[in-house]
Amino acid sequence: MSNVPHTPRYIDLCTEGNVWNYGLDDNRPLLPPTVNNNTVVSNDSVFRCTVSAIPGSPELAKKCRLPLGITVHPFRDQRNLHILQTNIVRCRYCRAYINPYVHISDSRRWRCNICSQSNDLPDNFSYKKNCDRRPEMQNTTVEYFAGSDYMIRSPQSPCYVFILDVSQQAIDSQYLNIFVKQLLRCLDEIPGGEETRVAFFCIDSGIHCFQFTDTKDKPRHYIVADVDDPFFPVEDGLLVELKNFREPIRELIQSLPDLFQHEPRQSSNCLGAGIRLVYELISDIGGRVSVFQASLPDSGVGALQDRENNNTNAENFGLSTDYYKNIALESTIKQISYDFFVFSKKFIDLATLAELSKITGGSIHYYPDWHSSHSLVEKARFEAQLHRYLTRKLGCEAVLRIRCSTGIKLHSFYGNFFVRSPDLMALPNVSPDATLGALIEVDESFCGRQSVVFQAALLYTTSKGERRIRVHTLALPVCSEFGLLFERFDLLASVAFLVKMASDRVLNGLALAACRESIVNAVADALRSYNRSVGLRKNALYAPFKGQLKFFALYIVGLLKHRVFSISPTAGSSTDNRIAEMLLFRNAPIEVILNEIYPTLYAIHTLSSDYVGLPQRLPLTYASISPNGIYLLDTGSFVFLYICYAAPQHLLESLLGVMQFAHIDETIGFRKLDCAINHCFLKLVKTLQTFRGNYVAPIVTIREDGKRRSLFTQRLIEDKTDDSRRYVDFIHQIQREIHN
Repeated sequence: MSNVPHTPRYIDLCTEGNVWNYGLDDNRPLLPPTVNNNTVVSNDSVFRCTVSAIPGSPELAKKCRLPLGITVHPFRDQRNLHILQTNIVRCRYCRAYINPYVHISDSRRWRCNICSQSNDLPDNFSYKKNCDRRPEMQNTTVEYFAGSDYMIRSPQSPCYVFILDVSQQAIDSQYLNIFVKQLLRCLDEIPGGEETRVAFFCIDSGIHCFQFTDTKDKPRHYIVADVDDPFFPVEDGLLVELKNFREPIRELIQSLPDLFQHEPRQSSNCLGAGIRLVYELISDIGGRVSVFQASLPDSGVGALQDRENNNTNAENFGLSTDYYKNIALESTIKQISYDFFVFSKKFIDLATLAELSKITGGSIHYYPDWHSSHSLVEKARFEAQLHRYLTRKLGCEAVLRIRCSTGIKLHSFYGNFFVRSPDLMALPNVSPDATLGALIEVDESFCGRQSVVFQAALLYTTSKGERRIRVHTLALPVCSEFGLLFERFDLLASVAFLVKMASDRVLNGLALAACRESIVNAVADALRSYNRSVGLRKNALYAPFKGQLKFFALYIVGLLKHRVFSISPTAGSSTDNRIAEMLLFRNAPIEVILNEIYPTLYAIHTLSSDYVGLPQRLPLTYASISPNGIYLLDTGSFVFLYICYAAPQHLLESLLGVMQFAHIDETIGFRKLDCAINHCFLKLVKTLQTFRGNYVAPIVTIREDGKRRSLFTQRLIEDKTDDSRRYVDFIHQIQREIHN
């Protein structure tokens, strides 16, 4: 008899208490030997599909009921990126780029894996050994220097415009002090070359403009009072080169808090007029506009009204005016992008203002109930995110084209961009922290074909004025075996894609209840299809032992309990708050989305100094919490350090610098100290940040008996919370649905 243990075909989710005991199986695509360079693996943090094998026919895709989509992180920070200054080899028919998976028929020809047409190899590709050694034939992501053929005009110089809310509400919030501190710190690190230009505008009931006329003198301060038909108070000096006016710019930045602190303050805000004036200022060159907003724009052109109500109904998720959307559409043509930092205690109609970012490739950073001296958690997040924002690399004048093999169609794109054509997206600015998703459809059978290819090409201008093309290629095998498809389900890509799609639908008017129903149907349909394939059994709900489908329901519970999609009356999210998080989901990296939906929980008190990789992940239930433990919970936007009442003294001293639990001050929290456990904790935090693609998340200390405790406990989503059900209850609900 064989001593090899029997591997079960499936597990019963109704009786399995902790699916994390099985671990998250590796799900990398297994390319057939007929594919050239089939051992070259795509970077799944950049380009990912919801399945690691494509159904072999439209009928099979429909029958398996698995979500089919791709996610792309086109400008992600990458180490060891191959930058090539060579001739660019492209298919002369579909214009795809040569990649590791193309078929080299002989020393002179290559067959495109997008359109299947044959092309000539250039002379320096003449020999197959030489061809296989080339970086573009060994790496799924490469970057090319682009020549004049890829330029409509000379590359734009980096241009940064700051619009600052200085109304009474904004000044009271004290965000301006933190902005000034961070900008002065980062001014010399802002991406750009010798021709980098900057401008500053402040907004209350009028538009405050600053003219730089001399490299040593203070700027002149003008106020435009006509906010219904704004105009430039001077002809030049509003937008100036940073290198020539560095000292006057520093002096202006330092003076901003005092300049507006002592003036009679205005409660109104004319952002719409300010946006129009800035658009006119930089429409010939393009640039990035950073808007810092703390009040509702209620005066002048583009004025909005407070339409908040206690029901947070879907009507408030729509636009109250097309004014900002129309400016955004004009801005995409002029290569202008808008980013928002919103500090809110009251309604500001983020649904309407966000059109500026959604269409132009911008981003939204939202800080609810903000006050710099009271909201210490949000203050830490603002400081970290603003520093990252000011210093991260920037791509300008970008377009992204996604190609895919014959037999597959792309439609319904999700993210912040403007769709110019069915496969081409315009991004006036492209950020290393932004991702997008696209729904895919299998529209014909892959008879005789064993693989398909997706390719995303990002053409952009660097902050140094260089035109480049970054090319990402993803190859997937074709699967015609129905049962095997369920083992090829990619949990992380599927959940992130569903979150992007659900957020987009609600923002476009779908009722929240209907959206929740479609989310539940996604997991129910997939498990129903699998259970029918293995034979339905009463009082059981099966998932394949191999693969990641067994975790699908767990993440869906996290999604349904998230404050964005929860219908619980205790969720307590304002309309602006929900919209802000949906906008985050539309644009954020996969890792951030997944940590928001199902945070990662680790025990710090069991860490050893020689641990490698990540420690054992714990289920999100209070049963995982020991009375003498210390835990790290990564939620994507924050890293919570949770201290239990009976935590050992030596750990408190090593992490927090205190001798007793009673001495822990949540406002001070974690301290960097020179000891082994402190170094281990920092190593883990750094590893998690790397996994998030350098998306910053400040460390927040929480005492077991502290005021912040609910921030931690409400993320234990497998437990019953308020009127929301446990994970086990949800499993039984799905089991009943598929048997009815």
